[in-house]
Amino acid sequence: MLHPDQPAHLEKKYGLPVDSLNDVEKVKLAYLAHHEGASGANSVIKNLIEEKKSGAIFSIQLGKKNGQVLANTYSKKFGDKYQPAYRYWLAYDLVDARLRPDHFMVDPSSYQTARMADVFTKLGGPAVQMPQEKSAPAKKQPSLPKPPQPTQQPGTPPTPQPASTVEQWVDPLPHCTIRTARLASKRSATFGMLRKDKDEKPRAHQGIDLQANVGTPLRAVANARVAIIVDQDKKPGKNYGKCVVLEVDLNDLPAEKRDYCKSKVGSQETVYFFYAHMEAISIEKPNNNKQIFVKAGDIIGTSGCSGNAVGMTTITTGGHLHFEARKEPGPGLGLAGRFDPLPLIDNCKNR
Repeated sequence: MLHPDQPAHLEKKYGLPVDSLNDVEKVKLAYLAHHEGASGANSVIKNLIEEKKSGAIFSIQLGKKNGQVLANTYSKKFGDKYQPAYRYWLAYDLVDARLRPDHFMVDPSSYQTARMADVFTKLGGPAVQMPQEKSAPAKKQPSLPKPPQPTQQPGTPPTPQPASTVEQWVDPLPHCTIRTARLASKRSATFGMLRKDKDEKPRAHQGIDLQANVGTPLRAVANARVAIIVDQDKKPGKNYGKCVVLEVDLNDLPAEKRDYCKSKVGSQETVYFFYAHMEAISIEKPNNNKQIFVKAGDIIGTSGCSGNAVGMTTITTGGHLHFEARKEPGPGLGLAGRFDPLPLIDNCKNR
């Protein structure tokens, strides 16, 4: 249980200037303390966790199956150092991605975004080290998603939500950019009849390609059931290689995204999201006797170059995540059973 008095405890025991934080920042601090414990939160804020211990904790956090592999690939963006990688992951991919205080406000229009990384520095800790993006000289902090506007009239109670449901969306990559490498233009990496076959006839591109180096962590876009996992690259050089399909209840999506999906899928209550060309898959494979569920922001694996993306290991060589929005888990050829996922992406740099 998340205790609201945890920030006060951190101030009293560890001398952190919690009173310098606003209410939203205090909620984020309480979430971190709930996740790490008071002592752990203090150590993260002040960057006191030594390298070896950071690696051990990080691999556990990323899952039992491929946690160490994911921690290793994640750390490569930080000069193969676990300490800054784990601290960045906690700030951006855990607290900022998963915690949305505006969902619990009567009037979310008054909500002002706050970054966990800024909370660290306000409390006297060193700045969070940003990942090393070799393809981009400027290292920009990922943008937080905009809070939804209230649907109820002022003075009326908010629409009740099921206790187990939190409407949330997290982009599949921390930094979403439409792929341009090895294509005539970025248009070829978007949805539609935009490509040509060997006979120069129009050919469907069934989703969007978001540029990514091999080994980039991929995130569940919403609370979801794992519908399909293909964990073997059975035909290297062909098809989609290793891939994951997530089934999402429309009611688990923020209102604007829910309405967009409803306009595409009609009366059905679910929508599916497809991740292709993966390198590693870190979630368990479902079977007839066991269903697997993930939460928005969970790491489901890493981007790769499996299937017909063979050789595309870096952004400059065409490395990417192929991402689709589907009406059913396994639609047929062409664009049937699919729709454009780009309007769902919050933070695309070159849409």
